[in-house]
Amino acid sequence: MTRVLIVDDHEAMRRFIRFLLAKNSLEICGEAEDGKRAVELAQELQPDLVVLDLCMPKMDGLEAGWRIRRVAPSTKIVLLSLHCSSEAGREVAKRVCADAFVSKVDAGTELLPTINRVLHRNSGPMESGQKLYERPEMITPR
Repeated sequence: MTRVLIVDDHEAMRRFIRFLLAKNSLEICGEAEDGKRAVELAQELQPDLVVLDLCMPKMDGLEAGWRIRRVAPSTKIVLLSLHCSSEAGREVAKRVCADAFVSKVDAGTELLPTINRVLHRNSGPMESGQKLYERPEMITPR
């Protein structure tokens, strides 16, 4: 069974994602409400997939995604955001070497098909022209 880590600072959104994933026999192995905790859980749990919000306290999704790639390199990452269009979100996903992006506005219809595509794709993260562990220039060291 596919193990999923859900990361979002809003409990209602985590509950919604949990509901969607449970309908499709995906196991929720953990939840986090900020990027810092997401990295800790990703390292500890080594999930198959992380559904990761971009805008969160303590550490945003960009930094968390980059760090998750370092501590759990085989984990797939699907980024979510309310504040990005799909096109802008895909560009952000490329920078952090995420596997996909879904707008929260479209999550009800697009999250599961996107997760299924990501999980059944044989290739690595979205093509970005970057090495997998190259730190994106737009992320500043903390």
